[in-house]
Amino acid sequence: MQSTISNQAPNVAKNLSGCMYLNLPDFHFIRWCCQSFNINKGIFHTVEQSLYDKGLHSIIVRRLFVIAFLDFASNQIENRNNKTRIKFGKGGLSKALDEFFIKYDH
Repeated sequence: MQSTISNQAPNVAKNLSGCMYLNLPDFHFIRWCCQSFNINKGIFHTVEQSLYDKGLHSIIVRRLFVIAFLDFASNQIENRNNKTRIKFGKGGLSKALDEFFIKYDH
């Protein structure tokens, strides 16, 4: 799965390949994601675990996809209700992850 999904990387991930945040220590990367996308650590860890479970074992590739997913989710939510905070609701995070994987894992 890793080669499939990383070969079909979203444009956001491709554009972020030189991003300075990718090499931060875990604590700082998680904090940056939580602050930038206005999510809590539980959301972050669920997203990261889902990506790992899909075969994204490389930390840099997984971090690219964490950012790409959060950008994808924030755009989906923003288009629906113009709120700045990403709120998924019951079952919403799993649904958003499924939509993301369908869109970017051809």
